[in-house]
Amino acid sequence: MKFKFVFSLASMACVIPFGISHMVIWHAQGHRESPAYWDHLERYPNSYPPAAEAGGMMGRTVMTDDHRQWLRPIIFFAAFVATGVAPLQMQFTPTPSGGAKRPVVGAIRWDAWQDDGRVNAEVERTLGPQKVSIRGNSQAVMDQEIAYAVQAGLDYWAFVSYSPSSGMSNGLKLYLNSSHKSQIDFCLIIGSPSILLDRSRLVMSFQDSSYQKVLGNRPLLYFFQAQRLVGPDKAFATWEEAKAAFDALRADAMAAGAGNPYIVIQGWSASKDKQFMLNLGADAVGAYAVAGGSTAGSPYSSLADSARSKWEAAKEIGVPVVPLASAGWNRLPRYEAGGVWWEDGPRSNKYYLDPTPAELALHLKDAIDWVCANPAAAPANAVLIYAWNENDEGGWLVPTLKPDGSVDTSRVDALSGVIPSR
Repeated sequence: MKFKFVFSLASMACVIPFGISHMVIWHAQGHRESPAYWDHLERYPNSYPPAAEAGGMMGRTVMTDDHRQWLRPIIFFAAFVATGVAPLQMQFTPTPSGGAKRPVVGAIRWDAWQDDGRVNAEVERTLGPQKVSIRGNSQAVMDQEIAYAVQAGLDYWAFVSYSPSSGMSNGLKLYLNSSHKSQIDFCLIIGSPSILLDRSRLVMSFQDSSYQKVLGNRPLLYFFQAQRLVGPDKAFATWEEAKAAFDALRADAMAAGAGNPYIVIQGWSASKDKQFMLNLGADAVGAYAVAGGSTAGSPYSSLADSARSKWEAAKEIGVPVVPLASAGWNRLPRYEAGGVWWEDGPRSNKYYLDPTPAELALHLKDAIDWVCANPAAAPANAVLIYAWNENDEGGWLVPTLKPDGSVDTSRVDALSGVIPSR
């Protein structure tokens, strides 16, 4: 991959990598003549369709509806290559004391777009007022996504982990099979007791040369929804039983030479998550997302403030934290579609307005600077972003298609300007 380097003066020299931008490719079928289509674009300008990348080419299928049958799709392709200097340059605080490197920065992957099954069909339904077809389940798509992530400056992806037989694991499989895998590390987010108990699979992941380590040789592992572990009809009857499962994972990982997992509890409240952390013998707290907003759409600045308050809350109660920076929160597509089958009803219609690329970059910069300034509160020296591709929940970094078919890489470009070289 080709890079240009831009230098800006701060209290330290900060090298800003910029990469060649390739083309997004998501085969999208949509009613471009439909008023509902354009209304949706006005309300969610970059969410329809979400982007994937492949081979420098774009494929888009346009369909109309005579209310009786779908016409045969017309597929057209257009090559697109864009280069230039990252548009955003910001000054950074010095690196952490003692000469430590700047924090590793990762982003959550929830790979419905590679599923090719029920989940994929459901998010297609929520993102399109009529019909959208999204097909990201190819090696070319994954390889291009890696290129975009490198362009953004990301160090790792945090894959939400599912059973190997699930289509939701296709994204991880494609990543692991990529010849470009060494360009970005990965770690796992687990939220299912069955995944936790599949220790051999987890340890094998920890042993991968691209698995993200922190504090030397400790594999980074996120655990989501700890509140669902213990109780009647749950996987464990007591917290002691649940902790034993985590202890067994640690023992197996260390016995295999993979290191002692650094386990981060992802929840919604620092005080509650601290108790989960203590109950399970975990190492830190964090979050998967920052929910909230209003029915009219709260400003993104209030989302950024809410995220920061969670970092500060963890620090105040003396619990280690991996700060979460959020690219957004907008579940209106799901709400207006009547909800999705894996949730109980349409849930809330509160949301935050989308950030500008500059606002998003500033929020991430704040998270990086906070970790640098608070090494005792953030000993893992890591940041996580919600999310790479949670498009139908309003949190995404992956490039998207604009209404005119061109590619919007503005979020990737903005991040490349605020993540300094390691």
